Amino acid sequence: MMNHPTVTWITAEHPLHDQIITMVYQATQHEATRCLQSADANDSFDTIKAAWQAELTDGQLIIGTTGDAVLAAEFHLERAWLRGPFGNRAHAQTLWQSLIHQLPAQVTTYDAFPHLDAHELIIFWQSQGFGTVRTVHVMQHTDPIVDALTDGVYRATHTHRDAIETLHRRHFATTWASIDDLYTDDDQHLLNVMTTHDGTVKGYAWWSLDMFDHSATLEYIAVDDTFQRTGIATNLIYHGLAWAYSHHVHGVHLTVDDEKRGAQALYRRCGFRSKTSGQHLRWHTRTEANHV
Repeated sequence: MMNHPTVTWITAEHPLHDQIITMVYQATQHEATRCLQSADANDSFDTIKAAWQAELTDGQLIIGTTGDAVLAAEFHLERAWLRGPFGNRAHAQTLWQSLIHQLPAQVTTYDAFPHLDAHELIIFWQSQGFGTVRTVHVMQHTDPIVDALTDGVYRATHTHRDAIETLHRRHFATTWASIDDLYTDDDQHLLNVMTTHDGTVKGYAWWSLDMFDHSATLEYIAVDDTFQRTGIATNLIYHGLAWAYSHHVHGVHLTVDDEKRGAQALYRRCGFRSKTSGQHLRWHTRTEANHV
């Protein structure tokens, strides 16, 4: 009978940490082993190490290793985003089964994002009961010269909260981010808004900074149906780009679903370019099957 490998759950100071980051770094260099949630192919070893240490310290990331394989999960409320597995695939199922029992009971939805060419990763997650949600594309903006007009766009205040919450729920019904998350009061996030003269919200966008890899992310953007195709989204994007580059980031990222061709065209007009693509896979603990 084959012995199952022992799983160790590590901290930022654990002696295996550098070995683990080496496995993650090596996996990101090849599309066939890359996980979109792990790191970027252009990231250095030190960048990945700093980012994972920070998340471990903040309690946002859990990492399990057998010494020859790694699986990590970032979790928030009811959802967890899986990174890996990296290294020895024979240990992947042991890591996955251990991970389920390490996370808080309220985590019921698990999402994995293997690169489209990471066929072994996709097959592994499907063999564990994960179902395909959609194909997603990562797009990147790298030009810090943002000279488009952004008149009428400004940081949202609490007077806009109810209208933004309504828009957010309508466009992102199953998202992890609540209205409280959007109103995070720190200098690492921007919630910008565009309104009519009487204060009616036309649209909003939510942005975040990651100072470890000097990047920013457009997390969400939504425009009220009444104001579609009137340039609202474009103005929100350019305003957010200017904010991001004012913090000396090297690039701005976003993730867009494959079927949202109109949104992809909008992002290209604003200077975003396709970077990489992945398969969004999901598993739900309530029925031990995927709920898409």
